[in-house]
Amino acid sequence: MSSVVEAFVYSYDIKNAKQWRDEDMLHREQQKQWREDSIQRQHEWRRADLKHIRRVLKLESEKRLINARLQQLRTISQLSAIMAFFSIMFLQETKSLRHDTT
Repeated sequence: MSSVVEAFVYSYDIKNAKQWRDEDMLHREQQKQWREDSIQRQHEWRRADLKHIRRVLKLESEKRLINARLQQLRTISQLSAIMAFFSIMFLQETKSLRHDTT
């Protein structure tokens, strides 16, 4: 009788050990998958961050270029206004010299 009980307890222990091992293996697989998913997410986030940083740097560079061109156009505009003023003054001076000589 005692051998039957021992066999029953032994088979119960083996069954529990196998079940625990199976559950442990399943849990380890889940942990592995979670780590892989986490690494993948972090990689995607890093890639998105780098893409965003490159976009921001490109926009800043373009903004500096636009500001430089704006300054150049302002300078050309001011020089054009000065040249127009001197041209008008030259025409008026030549007209006044003609009137003075006649």
